[in-house]
Amino acid sequence: MNMGRWPRTDVGTVVLHWVVLIAVVVLLMTGLRFSSDDIHHLWLRDFDAQLWSENLWQLHMIAGYALTVSLVVYANYLARARLFDRIRVNAARMQALFGTPKSRWSSIHVLMSWAFLIAAAAACVTGWLTYYGLAGPAVRIHLLCSWVILTFPVLHVLALLRIGGVPHLARILRPKRTEAAPEEVDLANVVSDLLAEKRAAQRAAAGGSGRSR
Repeated sequence: MNMGRWPRTDVGTVVLHWVVLIAVVVLLMTGLRFSSDDIHHLWLRDFDAQLWSENLWQLHMIAGYALTVSLVVYANYLARARLFDRIRVNAARMQALFGTPKSRWSSIHVLMSWAFLIAAAAACVTGWLTYYGLAGPAVRIHLLCSWVILTFPVLHVLALLRIGGVPHLARILRPKRTEAAPEEVDLANVVSDLLAEKRAAQRAAAGGSGRSR
């Protein structure tokens, strides 16, 4: 198997993926320790030896900052690099759900990615609300979002394997230079420019005819 021909992905996506992964792991290990004090999650005490016990709030806050910043940076990165088509949900994407297995899993993966992004954003907001004492239903929402976030990596890997196998999954280990997607052509602007050029040519021709007289 020639790994040199395996697909690669842009370095920005690779870096952000690893930052988010590390942040989620830290949030998981510290968050489970917090949850072990809840009467509804006493079963977590069976894993007391595996759960972290030092600098919990500091680590949880740092990871929370990292996840929050990563979401903002990722949105800005997709916009600036014109890569938003990766996660765009449109009619063609929905129709692909009924297409070939590869296109179906590609569409499912996009929908799962949106579920993760929304859950991560909601977890960040509710986490900060809880930290500043504005908990209320935010704690419950934070917990539900956390389960979505923890489920996503497993489904993410499964979907990538179904889309392109191990080579497709291994892209996260094979960064390349970021190449912006070609800017979409706005037909309305093209037509407007052509009409403007035509009117300018007509005025120039009319001006030339007037001087020749």
